[in-house]
Amino acid sequence: MDTGVQREKEHQRAAGIARRRALSVQQRTVFDAAIAARVLALPAFAAARTVLSYCAVGGEANPAAIDAAALRLGKAVAYPLCLEEGHMEAALPEAADALAPGRYGIPAPIPGRCRLLAPEDVDLALVPCAAFDAFCRRVGMGAGYYDRYLVRCGAFSVALAYEAQRVPQAAAQEHDVLLCAVASESGLYLRP
Repeated sequence: MDTGVQREKEHQRAAGIARRRALSVQQRTVFDAAIAARVLALPAFAAARTVLSYCAVGGEANPAAIDAAALRLGKAVAYPLCLEEGHMEAALPEAADALAPGRYGIPAPIPGRCRLLAPEDVDLALVPCAAFDAFCRRVGMGAGYYDRYLVRCGAFSVALAYEAQRVPQAAAQEHDVLLCAVASESGLYLRP
């Protein structure tokens, strides 16, 4: 492992999280609406039958409006279930109370109240991030759950982020998955 890249990644992660948390609730609300509009206009959203979303915490871009639109259109909306050894699965809630605070305090699917999906059943994956660049490289929270999962599922992957989190070049390592797109309040970045 390149310790220089790892140190830069840790710096970008901390700075990106600080910048998104520095945004006011009002700014995030306006930006979230703009991000949602960009995602809802994607052909990949229109074509998707199943969307893997997430519950926003720590000032992350909030996909709630995207989730609501997907459900109105009859799409299935699944959420990440983090398992042992850094593995993640997509879980489809089957009850109104199917999510509860899980690992890291993030609302997560409760086994028995959700149905696990095969990775190939996910068509669109909404991905949180700490930092990103215009080439669709992402710095996550450091556990690698999404990188391991996205390799398995092959879905159209789009990070939701604020421009304040953009860096000139994300500190990517060999195991980091290149996303299909990043949606921010200011634009849509597509993988070159």
